[in-house]
Amino acid sequence: AYERSGGSALVASLHRGVGDICDKGARVLRENAGEYAAVPPRTVRYFALFKSTQKALAFRCLGEEAEAKGEIGLAVGYLQRALYTMDNARISATSSGDADWAECCAAAMGPLKEKGDYLENENRTVHFNAPVPKELPKLPDGRTMVTPLVFEPKVLDQDLLF
Repeated sequence: AYERSGGSALVASLHRGVGDICDKGARVLRENAGEYAAVPPRTVRYFALFKSTQKALAFRCLGEEAEAKGEIGLAVGYLQRALYTMDNARISATSSGDADWAECCAAAMGPLKEKGDYLENENRTVHFNAPVPKELPKLPDGRTMVTPLVFEPKVLDQDLLF
């Protein structure tokens, strides 16, 4: 997708699609909790954290696309939003006691912060403070390239066993 022009928008849509799948998965778990026994709260939090990280990655992709088009102010805005979204996921993980997930979010924030700092510096020095929009364009709709399959357990034929 990156090799095509506009590939970053497609990748952003795919990240949103993964977030939509997380929503559906969490909803199915909640609706069928009685059927599967109790759903651990950590599993539900995982879906929410994973959705947040996918949203941050979608913002990062759109920032890369804006940078490639020379829209540095917009790129800075998207990367700031990506960093903000990832930081909220880290704070949520920390407050719920999930230190390992908080570390993952913090590690993912490093490259976002580096790229954002680079673009902010470039915006100040090269583009003479191109305006960073207060309202960013909305994320593209999520796309999924997979379809769910119904699980049907295999039944062993008694004649084959004996």
